[in-house]
Amino acid sequence: MKDISVIIPAYNVEKFLTHCLDSILASGPESMEVLLINDGSTDKTAEICFQYAKRDSRIILSNQNNSGAVAARNRGLDMACGTYVLFVDADDYVSSDYVHALYKTALATSADIVLCNLHRVRQGNIIETTNYPAKTLKLVAERLSLVKETYYPGPYAKMIHRKLLEDNAIRFLVEEGYFGFAEDMLFALHTTYTAQKIVFCPDAIYSYSMDNNNSICSNPLVQQRNNKDRLIIIRHMLDFALQKELHGEALLYVLQAVENHLYWGGISTLQIFMSDLHERNYPEIITMHFQKFAEEWSKHSSMQAKIKEKIKKNLQHYPFLYKTISTIYSRLKN
Repeated sequence: MKDISVIIPAYNVEKFLTHCLDSILASGPESMEVLLINDGSTDKTAEICFQYAKRDSRIILSNQNNSGAVAARNRGLDMACGTYVLFVDADDYVSSDYVHALYKTALATSADIVLCNLHRVRQGNIIETTNYPAKTLKLVAERLSLVKETYYPGPYAKMIHRKLLEDNAIRFLVEEGYFGFAEDMLFALHTTYTAQKIVFCPDAIYSYSMDNNNSICSNPLVQQRNNKDRLIIIRHMLDFALQKELHGEALLYVLQAVENHLYWGGISTLQIFMSDLHERNYPEIITMHFQKFAEEWSKHSSMQAKIKEKIKKNLQHYPFLYKTISTIYSRLKN
């Protein structure tokens, strides 16, 4: 039995993996195992994994055919022996006391989940930071308030008691027709609802890198498939909310998390979702919530279009100024 299992899926991350592994190994105890899942990489990732596994006995290397992050994380969970589990993406890195600090907090508080803040970084520069509340969350609504936050649903930047996952058979979604996008939303909903106690650790920082252009999330060719996956995850989230008979603020937070996914998916995803919403006969409280959401979206989009057209008409004789304002508008919108 190990104290901590760190699960790291790795696919074509030769530029980032060394930094990631060095930061993890330096931040954790000898009683930690690092489960490094090489997901069929075609660059030098496999070689780097092999060299680190030879160098440090805490690293356990597992190779699989390219199957995606969902399969890699689930494989890591099946292999894990630690009392606590944490996930790290191979292009990210952590603060010098990251694992120690999370584990110390988990032991001191008997928490099911320990959160820490996250830095969003590009080329070493911090461009955004989360600011989670430094308090213990025990009530269902308090816990579920986290799932609507932009970065919380990611499996990273938190330590989870493995017993929570095993006792409730929690894994990342695997089903026919689902390719593994947005898997973190459903996983976060399951774990956050099931946890009895969530605490915040101020002494650990997870650095989320924006530098990996090879990430599947940045590939426009897969957006259509990703949006199909979004809808699958949304359906599971709503079904979960109904199964657990969520109501009041707890239900509202789940619906707001769904709204986030609809925003990210765009108008085409919303249109498919609204059609699906009526076909599946969801309760009126859910149907009415999203009808209002769709109306507000339509109104907002129409207003944006009118403002842009008015600016264009008034500035048609000032092409340079029009181009400048259009550029600013596009950046604000995106």
